[in-house]
This record gives sequence, C-alpha cells and structure tokens, in this order.
Amino acid sequence: MSAMADRQPGISQGDCADEVQALAEAVLEAAGVAGLGVLVSFDAGAGLRYIYVNDVAAEILGGSAEALLGSSYLDCFAPEERERVAAQGARGRPADGARSLIETTISRMGGERIPVEIAASRVPLAGEPAVVTFIRDIRERKHAEAERKLLQAQLAMRDRMATLGMLAAGVAHEINNPLAYATLNVEAIVRQLRSLPAQDRARQFEQGLEAARDGLERVASIVHDLQGLSTPNSADRWPVDVRDVIDSALNLAAHAIGCRARIEREYMEVPALKTDPAKLGQICLNLLFNAAESFGQANALANVITLRVQSRPESVIITVVDNGPGIASEWLERIFEPFFTTKSRGMGLGLAICQTLAASLRGKLTVESEVGRGSSFTLQLPVPQFP
Repeated sequence: MSAMADRQPGISQGDCADEVQALAEAVLEAAGVAGLGVLVSFDAGAGLRYIYVNDVAAEILGGSAEALLGSSYLDCFAPEERERVAAQGARGRPADGARSLIETTISRMGGERIPVEIAASRVPLAGEPAVVTFIRDIRERKHAEAERKLLQAQLAMRDRMATLGMLAAGVAHEINNPLAYATLNVEAIVRQLRSLPAQDRARQFEQGLEAARDGLERVASIVHDLQGLSTPNSADRWPVDVRDVIDSALNLAAHAIGCRARIEREYMEVPALKTDPAKLGQICLNLLFNAAESFGQANALANVITLRVQSRPESVIITVVDNGPGIASEWLERIFEPFFTTKSRGMGLGLAICQTLAASLRGKLTVESEVGRGSSFTLQLPVPQFP
C-alpha cells in the first residue's frame, strides 16, 4: 500500500488545514486510480528523499513503497539519464511552481530498465520546499509506437514493390527494344564483314556500330536508373542535382507516359542538395505515374505534363503539373490519406508514401487542383544553410 515517511523536521500536522489535507489525499488517490505514480520528495539537508510513494509508483519502480521511502530522488533513473534529467529541471529543484514533462529511462529495483514519462513540480509543503513527481509507465505506448513505425515501414516497402512492379513490364519493353536494335545491327555487321574486303570494312560499318552502341547505352541508362530507385536506404550523397533525379524518373516512366502526354521541362539553375536520391526519385516517379494516369485518353498533342524546377533563397521547388481533369474539392482534403483512392485499382498508398518520404527529406509536399483545369503537386526541399 502507499506509504508516507515520518514527517520531517519543520513539518507538523497543524501546519495544514484539514480541508487541504483531505483534498491532497483525494488527489493522490485519484492519480493512483488513473494509473499515475506519485512520489513526494523532501530536502532535509541530505538531498531530495522520498517521503511519500503511492502503490502505482512503487509498482513502476519495481519495489515496495516502504522500501523506497528515504531513498534519493535520482537513484531510480538510469545512470546515463541522471544528468539529462537534472539538466531539464526534473530533479525537483526548479523555481517554485516550475514544471517539467520529459520521457526518460529508469532502472527498476530488480535492474530492469523501462521507459517512463515524468512530470515534476516544486511546491511548498507546510512552509518547506518539496517536490511532487508524477510518473507513468509508457512501455505499452512505446510498443504501440514501434508497431506503428514497423507498419509504416512495411507499407512503404509494399508501395515501393508496387511501384517496381509497375515498372517491370515497361522496363522489360524498354530494354528489349534497344537490345533487339543493337543485336540486329551487330548481326548485320557480322554478315557483311564476311563478304567485304578488309579495307572497306571500317567505313561501311561505322553507322551500324554507332547504332548498336546507342542501343546498348540506352539499356545501361535504364538499368542504372532502376538500380538507383530500388535501393531501399541509399546513403546521402553530395551533391545531388534534382534535375538529374527527375530525368532518371522520366526515363523509367517513359513506358507509362508513352503517347498519353507530352513532357515539357522548365528547369532553372538550382543549388545541389544533400538529399536521398532514391527517395526523391520515388516521389517524382509516383507523381509522374499519377499525372499520366489522370488523362482519360492518350493524346500527346492535348495532354501536357510540365516539370518545373525553381530556386528560392532557402529551398528548391519541384512541381509536377498536368492539364488533366483535376481533383474534386471534396477529395482534395483527403488526397494524402493512406488507402484513399479514386481509382478502380491500387491501394491508395502512393501519395501517402510520397508525403512520408517528403517529410523524411525535411521537405513538404502540397497539391493544388481545380476540376477541368488539372492538378499541380509541389515538393519543397530545404537548401543547406552554412555559416
């Protein structure tokens, strides 16, 4: 049960009105019912020592209330946390009325370390300084947060795999075409080489060799861009030109855009960014897919996807604009919600993942749209500031 140590020198029963004492006892009891541990510390010249420990606090600290009475305030905190707790004022010596709320780690009496949330406040108790500390076990919350992060990571990976799946057929087509082109030219060269005098071979086959080389370079370019996008956690690279990343995404999205729309580039000179090109590439690729899919019919003359890159003093702005049918206002507010989709296929994770990726790059993804006039997705990325 809750325990209170013998009253310290200077504190007597008569110092507190009965009503105040009854109110204090009711508050302490209610805190315990609400799952809050309560500890009261008093400084009798030997540092802060517990004079009251309720049952919930004793359970969190892994001991009995009686065993904890008289122990030091900071003893329960993990050794590496004591300095931080003290620095943030949670050691119980802030100015009168000051409060602090922090997450920290405590060492239970059995040695187990658990995460907790504490709030401490210095208050006068019968004319003497005391510290009231509320403590909450947050293991379940931390576990739930870890599960949520794991789920987000799984959804992100699922979306990445879905994106790569969409690429697979198009990439195979893109690779097969230049490979077949290069193979035919090489075979033609071999056949003709066998029928010509040695002195005529170089001049006759220069054009065919160049065509074969171009086709193989196209294959290498596609494979390079695909490898860059599929890297799950690429290391930050410096410098990264966002225009190159966009062009790589365009290279991979070529099969999806095809003859559905024409691409217009409006690129300004921009500073290099310290960013993750794989994450940025996935955002651009998803936005390009969405823009291409917004058009009901293929029409390379009427349908336009405009890519803009602009520079601001503290940011680089990437905008993907289409002149498609636009997004209804009632949908616009939910467009970044997970699993929200207006399409007949897909899970509705693409834009939600894009927003998460943008946040991981310390950027911001927004949308503007009007029915009948198209949509505009804008990604704003911070430019590193140096002293």
